[in-house]
Amino acid sequence: MSALLIVGLTIFLMGTVMLGMDAQHRGRSSLMFALPFAGSGYIRHFWSDVWLAALLRVAGATLVLISGAVAVARDPLVLEQPRRLFGVSAPAELVGSKRAEINTFANSQEAVLLAIRSDANPMLSGRLRGQPFLYSHAKLVGGVLSAQQGEGFIPDIEVRILLDLDPATVTQERQTFYVRPADESAPELQITWRAEDGSTPHTEIIRGGYQMELQLTRRDAHTLTGFMQVILPDPDRSYLSGELAVRTNNLRFIKDRVDLTYDHPDTLEYVGRQYLETQFPEKTVSSIQFSDTRLLMSESGGVSVATITLVNGRIEQRDMKFDRADIGWAVRPGKMETRVLAEGGNQQLRLVVPGAAPQRGQVVAEAPPPVTLEFASLDTLNGQQGVIYQVDGRTREGILRGLRRNRLFIESNVAGGTAEFSYAEQELKYIVLASGQQVLLAGVELAEGGLPEVQPVVPESTATSEAQEPETLSEVAETALEFTAMVGREVTITSRDTRTRTGILTAVTERQLTLSVRVGTGSLEYFYSPADIVSLTEVTR
Repeated sequence: MSALLIVGLTIFLMGTVMLGMDAQHRGRSSLMFALPFAGSGYIRHFWSDVWLAALLRVAGATLVLISGAVAVARDPLVLEQPRRLFGVSAPAELVGSKRAEINTFANSQEAVLLAIRSDANPMLSGRLRGQPFLYSHAKLVGGVLSAQQGEGFIPDIEVRILLDLDPATVTQERQTFYVRPADESAPELQITWRAEDGSTPHTEIIRGGYQMELQLTRRDAHTLTGFMQVILPDPDRSYLSGELAVRTNNLRFIKDRVDLTYDHPDTLEYVGRQYLETQFPEKTVSSIQFSDTRLLMSESGGVSVATITLVNGRIEQRDMKFDRADIGWAVRPGKMETRVLAEGGNQQLRLVVPGAAPQRGQVVAEAPPPVTLEFASLDTLNGQQGVIYQVDGRTREGILRGLRRNRLFIESNVAGGTAEFSYAEQELKYIVLASGQQVLLAGVELAEGGLPEVQPVVPESTATSEAQEPETLSEVAETALEFTAMVGREVTITSRDTRTRTGILTAVTERQLTLSVRVGTGSLEYFYSPADIVSLTEVTR
C-alpha cells in the first residue's frame, strides 16, 4: 500500500516536471501546473507534444487516490494518524495520572501476604501490569534506581524509582528507605512495558499512594546489594519483592563478565583501570580517578585522563587513548604522556604481602576484621585481589573471578602471562584479600587458638631477587637497559618457560619489559622480568 503511494507520487511529479519544462521552452510560466486543472488549456493546445507528460500526471494522481482509499479501508485510524500509512507507530503512550489515588490494595492483607511470601526470593520478582516479573539486572545511576526484565536495549518491562540518591553515600552499613501510601512527597515511580503486540511502549507514572521498603548496602566499589519490596496502587495488583544486586555504573555484563564491546565512557574507564593496575607494584595504588572520558567514534577510539594516587602520596596524571576493535575496547599500546602533580613523601614504597609484618617506613592500612562466608557467597568477591590457602598447605595469589560450575576461579600471573585456576569447596581453607581481611569458609574447623595464622607469601620474583647477589642484580638491570634502543621495534622474546612470543617492544625499565602482541584486530600486552628472558632478538623481514 505504501509502495503504491510512493509510485503514484513519483509518476505524478515526473509528469508535472515534464510539463513545466515544456512551458518554459515556449516562454510560458511553469507555475500554471501548480494547481490540478490550471494548465488544462495549455495541454489541449499542445497535446501532440505533451501527451506523454499529461498521461503520466493523470496516472500518478490516480494511483495516489487508489492507495489512499485502500489505506482508509484497511485502517480507519489513518485519517487521524497519517503516519500509520508508512508503518510508523504512534509514540510511547503515557497513561495514568500525576498522582495515583490510594486504593485498598496497597494496604490490604492480600498485598501484605503476597509480598511476604516473596521476601525470601533470591532474585527480585513479582507481578507488574498483570504480567509475571523477574528482574534481569538493576542499576543506580544519576539518582535513578531501575530494575528491568529482558536483556534487550528496550526491556520487556522496567521499573524506575527517582530516589535522588548518590550511590557513593551507601556504605557497608545497611541503609533502609521507606515509602508509605499516605506520604505526600514520595519519590516518583515509573513503569514502562510493551503492548501485547510488542510494538508500542507504554509508561505509567506514579507519584504517591504506593508502599515501598528498600534496603541497600555496599558489596564492592561498583555494586550494591539489598532487598526491595514495592506494592503499587493499581487494579492489576502489582507488587515486587526480593533481593537484588545493583550496579552503580553503565557497564554492560554478559554472564557476569563485562561486555568490552559496549560503547560507553564507563567501558573505557573500566578498561583503563584494569590496565593501570598492572603498571604499578601490587598494593601501591590508593585510588584511580578518570575525567574527560570521551568516545571518538569517527576514529574508532576514545580518550581519557587518569589521575593515580599512590599510598605514599605521589599523584600522577596520564593521558590515555583507547582503540575500538572487534574484540572490544583496549588501551592503545605505547608511551603515555605522564605528569607528576605531587611527589610522594619520605616513606619508602614496598610491596605489601598479606599477613606479613610491616617493615619500617612501610605504608600499611589497618586490615578489616575477619568474615565467615558460605562457599556460594564467595561470588561476591569477584574482581578482588587475594591469596587462596588450600587445605594441603599450598597457596595461590591472583584476582578472584567468581564461581562457575561450583568451583572458585582465580586469575594468576604465570611466567610473564596469565592463567586461570579453579578450586572445589573441599580444597579451600581460607582466603586473605589484598586489604589483609581474612575470609573464612563456613564449616571449616579452626585450629585451637582462634583464627588461622597467615603466613607471609613472598612473590616468586622477590624470593629470586633476594637469593641473588647485588652484582647479579646490577648485571640484570644493565642487560635490560641495553634493550632500550629496540623500543618500538618488532622483536621475539623467549622466556625461561620455553615460550616464545613475537610483538612490538613498547617499554623497557630496569625491572620490566613490555611486549605488545597483536591478536586478531586488537592486541595483548605481556610483561617480562629481565631475569626471566632467555633471548631477545629483533625480527628482520
